[in-house]
Amino acid sequence: MLGRAGRLEEAEMLITEVVNPDLVLWRTLLSACKIHRNVEMAEEIKRKILEIAPGDEGTFILMSNLYATTGKWNKVIEMKSEMKEMKLKKNPAMSWVEVD
Repeated sequence: MLGRAGRLEEAEMLITEVVNPDLVLWRTLLSACKIHRNVEMAEEIKRKILEIAPGDEGTFILMSNLYATTGKWNKVIEMKSEMKEMKLKKNPAMSWVEVD
C-alpha cells in the first residue's frame, strides 16, 4: 500500500523491520519503484533481492523494464547481457480460457 502511494522510503523501512524479509516483500517494493520510476532505490532493492535469490529472473526483468521506461537503454542491454550470462530467460506468459 505504501509503495503504491509512492511512499517508497516508508515501505523500505517497514520491510527492514521484518525479521527475515523475503523475496515477495522486496519484489513488491521493486515493482513500486518501477511504477514511480525511482531508479536509485530500485538498484538498492535489486542488490538486496539478489543476495536472497541470485538467479531471480523476475528481478532482472523488472529492472530492465524500469530502465526502458526511463530511457536508460544501455542499462537495458546490461540487464539482458547479465541474464544471458546467467542463462536466465523470461518465461512467456499464458492464460487459459474455458469455453463451454
